[in-house]
Amino acid sequence: IIIFILNLFTIGAFAQDYHFSQFDVISMAVNPAHTGMNSNAMYRAATIYRSQWRTLSSKPFTTFGLAYDMEVKDRWGAGIFIIDNNQARTYNSLTFLASGAYEITDPNQKKHKITAGLQAGIIYNTINQSDFTFDNQYENGDFNSNLLSKEVFSKMSKLMPEINLGVAYKWTDKNRAYHPYANISVAHILSPNNSFVTTSEDVSRLPRKFTFNGGSEYIVNKQLRFDGQVLTMFQGQASEVLFGVNSFYKIQENADTEIKLGLFYRNQDAFILALGVEYLGLTYAMSFDFTTSNLNQADRGTGAVEFSLMFTPLKNKNAPKY
Repeated sequence: IIIFILNLFTIGAFAQDYHFSQFDVISMAVNPAHTGMNSNAMYRAATIYRSQWRTLSSKPFTTFGLAYDMEVKDRWGAGIFIIDNNQARTYNSLTFLASGAYEITDPNQKKHKITAGLQAGIIYNTINQSDFTFDNQYENGDFNSNLLSKEVFSKMSKLMPEINLGVAYKWTDKNRAYHPYANISVAHILSPNNSFVTTSEDVSRLPRKFTFNGGSEYIVNKQLRFDGQVLTMFQGQASEVLFGVNSFYKIQENADTEIKLGLFYRNQDAFILALGVEYLGLTYAMSFDFTTSNLNQADRGTGAVEFSLMFTPLKNKNAPKY
């Protein structure tokens, strides 16, 4: 019943896949073209955890991500990431992908950067029916767990291949205060059969997901900069639009500590407040989703909370950040 209600309230707001409010923590999960493209960093290691709708059930929806990527050569990047999406401990989707990217533009020019990326791996979905109840288990209006459900599941797990593609562009002219960028990616290119039923009549294809991400960084001075972003995702009949701005402020002009404050809005769903701090390449951030849809009557406005940790040690401490 809980899952049905959540799907009913969010049918127009969410794509069918997992999502993060801090979507830039594991940026290659949004677009493969971002893999290893931070040329100033030795590598990038990140982890993120999201807990959603905890007030509605003792078993909330949780999503966990773990990622690592780095520059391999002057124009190549490689990485891997894992995303585990657990829906109230009844349905779980585990994604494991290897990711690679290539810089198309000449690295010797400093005004434009175009990269392309490819990902390949697996999606492993499982169902836990221990908490399921069925009509046949009710007797005179009372639930009796000893009664047979008379339901037959041919399988409780599903392994599917996964391939994603992406292209990213950024204007990197250091003589300008603003640096616009635009990205596009396609996930689930193979659109594999997602059905747990083996009969040929019951084929349920995983819809392809199209993601568009754009915005611009604006540098006010050596201490303050802003990054305005828009993220849109389309998958089957579902869509999601997220937009807002992150601000970054160094405590002192040449300080190693930077404070992050972000405010975003997910259309017809929630306002998002993000807070974080970065010190010598180590960034810790948390974000809170404040529900604005009809679901706030049930979750009292506290839709989700996220915690993230990212480490990007610079090759040269004094090198400018990308």
